[in-house]
Amino acid sequence: MQVGAAYYLTDRIGLEASASSNSFPLHFSSFGLGLTILTGVTRNGPEGYEAPQTGKGRWVLGGQLGFFTQGTKPGVAYPEGQRTTEFSIAPSVGWFVKKNLLLGVSIPIVARWQEERSGFSYGLNPYLKKYISDNRLRPFVGGDFSYQISGNKPDGGYGSVQKAGLAASAGLAYFLGDRFIVEATLGRIYVDRSFYPKDQKMDQWSGGASATLQPGFSINYVLD
Repeated sequence: MQVGAAYYLTDRIGLEASASSNSFPLHFSSFGLGLTILTGVTRNGPEGYEAPQTGKGRWVLGGQLGFFTQGTKPGVAYPEGQRTTEFSIAPSVGWFVKKNLLLGVSIPIVARWQEERSGFSYGLNPYLKKYISDNRLRPFVGGDFSYQISGNKPDGGYGSVQKAGLAASAGLAYFLGDRFIVEATLGRIYVDRSFYPKDQKMDQWSGGASATLQPGFSINYVLD
């Protein structure tokens, strides 16, 4: 059984929340939040919106915060069990160099702990983002360069590893009031390369692409 509710931001696009259950009495086992896109002809055209958030000279503050923990019961691989904990934070700041064009940078920092080992990573991610159209709900495209350094203690012979990459993304932004921008990234393509210490004689490339209609959402605050 599945139940849900929808809230429409415009005459075309809305948010849909749902919960599902496979048992009776009802015990909901999963929840989801996604985008609903309507097709067909509408009677009213889209209303224009000036979006003071995107004016030249405005500052944007944002960021991400995460916490993860996982425990493993005693077994053959880990006779005493093992617990992994990870904490991440990525503050970001941006500046509108011109109307609808945002230049910014984020600083991702991650710390990991296991029973006898700890790990870390930190980096610098400059980005450029362009908002399109003149509605409260409007698409955006962006690109970013990432640089990251990571390592473990004890290092297990690998030392620190550096990674550099390029990415392009696209999504939707909703301008809430005069101070907030709510964003959902719908697609992303990336390529990156890892640089190991010379004595390791390792070279690693990776890349990929993704698209979704059930994205995660971020909220940014705009300053004068």
